Amino acid sequence: MFSYRRTVLQTIRRVGFGASLLLLVLALLAPLASASEMIDRNTKKQRLLVNKKGTALDLYKARGASKHVAYWGAKNTAQLFFSHDRSGGVRSGKGNPNNFRNACKAYTGPPLQYAVASCTMPDGSHWALQQWVRIKANGGGQRGDKELRISHWTGALPVLTVTPDWSWRGRYNHIYGTLTFHGKPWYAETWDHATGEIHDGVGRNFAIESYNSDMGSGWRRVNAFLTHKPSGEYCFGFAPKDGYTGRGDSTVNKYRALVPGPAVTPDVFVSFGVLGLDAYTYDLDQPHNDAQAALVGDYQGLTSCRKIN
Repeated sequence: MFSYRRTVLQTIRRVGFGASLLLLVLALLAPLASASEMIDRNTKKQRLLVNKKGTALDLYKARGASKHVAYWGAKNTAQLFFSHDRSGGVRSGKGNPNNFRNACKAYTGPPLQYAVASCTMPDGSHWALQQWVRIKANGGGQRGDKELRISHWTGALPVLTVTPDWSWRGRYNHIYGTLTFHGKPWYAETWDHATGEIHDGVGRNFAIESYNSDMGSGWRRVNAFLTHKPSGEYCFGFAPKDGYTGRGDSTVNKYRALVPGPAVTPDVFVSFGVLGLDAYTYDLDQPHNDAQAALVGDYQGLTSCRKIN
């Protein structure tokens, strides 16, 4: 896997200390955000400012120090990544906190979850900071680092649909749905089929969690997976999996889906319940099977909805 930090250090060793200062400054001004919207982990006292030129300045505290990062150059899904500068404007001339003038006013956009700061620009576009635990262990994980994530968009939020049904003729609870932004399906083109690691910066791994389940008390990560061509579809069954302590069935029928937004759009979260195994009948399930088949259509590539049960 490519590592920007490792490559910089290897280059410093080759060219010697004389060039190391320049390389360090360049590292502070990475042309693309390495993890799309993620700014930092386990932060406090977050503030969001945006000037009239469209540069956002994120101020926060982390690991006992005050930090600030400037972001610019991306909105909606036209660009996959922001440009950013962690040098306080030394390299880019953007985001100097000593002379930064905020032009972003009270937020007027759609409701956001896990937002720690948000605002709306005079042009009607919205900026937001959201903070949540994106990475947990599948099969019952409960803890992880809280990521601070930035977004910039116009109009409606991304839409993650979650529809409950059954799999294996009523043996297991099951869900299916799609991820879209402004009507456009969102999915990965290239990824590691063994690990689910995304290679193209486009796809999104989204997570399913259950509350007070056979995996343990509280919110527990059941699994995380990708959406697929051609419709941004996914299908997932709460069936036994190797190495998992349970199937993820909630004793109080309380579930949620969590997904980073496409490109630089906001992260979205959906609460849902399953239908329950006692409610299964073939006649009730068949329309759901037809709906899942329609999501795939004639597409012949890899999809999680290929086999309809």
